[in-house]
Amino acid sequence: MTGGSAGTLLNMPMVFRSKNPATIMCLGIMSSNRDVMEPHFFWKREKVNQYIYREVLEQKMKPWMDAMSASSRYTFQQDSAPCHKGNSVDALKASP
Repeated sequence: MTGGSAGTLLNMPMVFRSKNPATIMCLGIMSSNRDVMEPHFFWKREKVNQYIYREVLEQKMKPWMDAMSASSRYTFQQDSAPCHKGNSVDALKASP
């Protein structure tokens, strides 16, 4: 070992890295009233495009939001991921 001693190495910060970290995609929804929808987990290596995303919104998110809102208005907010910006998703957001 050159340029230092064993005591110096013990004081160095430990850095943990993985070459292939595990990934997971999940859709989670909560309301301002603290209601939380059961998370939807996408399949491993599933490519979530606008059609898959819309299907999840129609089958899981929309019924849950309608039930939780008790016929009051609600705001749907999302980030700008590519699957969130497709024409089919925009059409769903525009529908009552």
